[in-house]
Amino acid sequence: MNLLHFLAQTAHAAASPNVVAPTLTPDSAQGFEPRISIGSGTSLYQAVSNFLSTGTFSNLFDAGTLLAGTLAIGYLIWSGIQYITAGGSPDKTKAARAGIVNAVIGIIIITAAYAIVRLGVTIGAAIQSAIGTSH
Repeated sequence: MNLLHFLAQTAHAAASPNVVAPTLTPDSAQGFEPRISIGSGTSLYQAVSNFLSTGTFSNLFDAGTLLAGTLAIGYLIWSGIQYITAGGSPDKTKAARAGIVNAVIGIIIITAAYAIVRLGVTIGAAIQSAIGTSH
């Protein structure tokens, strides 16, 4: 950790009434680590680590991705039905075609976001196991 990072956390703590100023405590693997207590004395670092390591983040992300994908596919189906039932009307056909394109773009974005986050989690876990830290 560098001095600039520590100072930024100290400034944040001074501006927030629920956060106390960080203290430097020895950490066997990393040297010194900032501790920002939130409410009951749990450090912010521990709270985030617990949230990520218990699978809560993974479960929420998976559920959000599933919901977004389901909505995008539903919109694709709805736009396809609109296209089929347009009856040759240029305005309805154009609107339905735009809906199909938007749904496909949404599906691509959802898939890419899922892949990027999963890749980041995998790389982060590999780095953490290589360093040998388990907080």
